[in-house]
Amino acid sequence: MAKLTLNDLSSGSFTVDLLNANFTAIETAMENTLSRNGLAPNSMSAALDMNGNRILNLPTAGSNNEPVTYGQLLALGTLNLYTPENHVHTWSSITEKPTTFTPAAHTHVKSDVTDLVSDLAALDTRLDALEDDPYIWVQAGEPASGVIVAGRSNLWFW
Repeated sequence: MAKLTLNDLSSGSFTVDLLNANFTAIETAMENTLSRNGLAPNSMSAALDMNGNRILNLPTAGSNNEPVTYGQLLALGTLNLYTPENHVHTWSSITEKPTTFTPAAHTHVKSDVTDLVSDLAALDTRLDALEDDPYIWVQAGEPASGVIVAGRSNLWFW
């Protein structure tokens, strides 16, 4: 699609009017282009498609809103681009750490230790059941009559 369409001129009384209309169209088209010398208007209102061509001779970037060239990027040296997956510190790179880790005496109440009170209570209950000094019988065949000790726990394996 043509960006500028001009009227064809022919002889006749409207030639000056057509010529003036063409000049107006040219002026309007010129105002709709970027100015190479920076005169206004000089702002983009649409994306610039470089069609695979390079932008050459960029100046050194001086602010966050300016592009850098490949050479400027290489001049930065090794970039430390860390992501959470590969971000690690060696022990020697950590600064302001103490040189010794002196243990300090301290105590805890039983309730500070997770499940200690309930586990001790369960163990105490199991120990109470064993206080009767159970008899453990290991023999072949059925238990003999009269060998069961009254008042004691009897555990039989046969």
